[in-house]
Amino acid sequence: MGRGLRVVGAIGGVILCAIAPPPCQAADLIEPWASGVSDLEGYVGGTTLGIVDSGSFVVGGGAHGLSVGVSLEADDDAPTRLGVFIARTWEAARLGSLDLWAASGLPVSPREGEIGRADLTTGFEWSRPVGSVVPYARPSLSIDGGRRTWHPLLGLLVPMGRRLGVHVEVSGVRPAASRWPSHVAVSPNWLLADGIELIPEVAVTQESGTTELAFSFGVVIDPRGTSHGDASGRTDP
Repeated sequence: MGRGLRVVGAIGGVILCAIAPPPCQAADLIEPWASGVSDLEGYVGGTTLGIVDSGSFVVGGGAHGLSVGVSLEADDDAPTRLGVFIARTWEAARLGSLDLWAASGLPVSPREGEIGRADLTTGFEWSRPVGSVVPYARPSLSIDGGRRTWHPLLGLLVPMGRRLGVHVEVSGVRPAASRWPSHVAVSPNWLLADGIELIPEVAVTQESGTTELAFSFGVVIDPRGTSHGDASGRTDP
């Protein structure tokens, strides 16, 4: 019965990713992927409840101690993009976990008169359990043409049992103007079954005096039918 549930859930997740308008992701920790194809992710999102205007699909896995992924992202307000992602994780019991990562995206359907140009985002994530909660920080730098954007992020994971953990993230992107926009996101990560995780998110962004409510829904699947970890942020060996 458990195996049947995993198979049905995996098929349902893949179908969801396929029919969704193919960048949205939800609050979560970076977790190392096991060897081989061990990660399928699909996300849909929008700024008006009930209206989906963005989506992404990710295929990833581990190789030689690295996590490597390929993504396809689409947004009503931007060209469809093909991206690549690479990360390396180091674990130290007393110091916590450190992930170094980099991602690059290239438009595959540039608009008329535009030139497809790759961007680059790189950064790190540090996390360390403090009692039952896990604080983390994920600063990053994005380079798009001649523009560089600094993106600070602070998060907190609060476990609600083995299968449910609530993430709260506060972040911002420095604009050309002097004010920093604020972004607050809440995301309950629910381990539905071994290898199947549901990640909904609700976020509030304030920029240039305008407040916007956004939502996203994600499905993370390990095709091997095993889980990367649990709601406490611990990962499987």
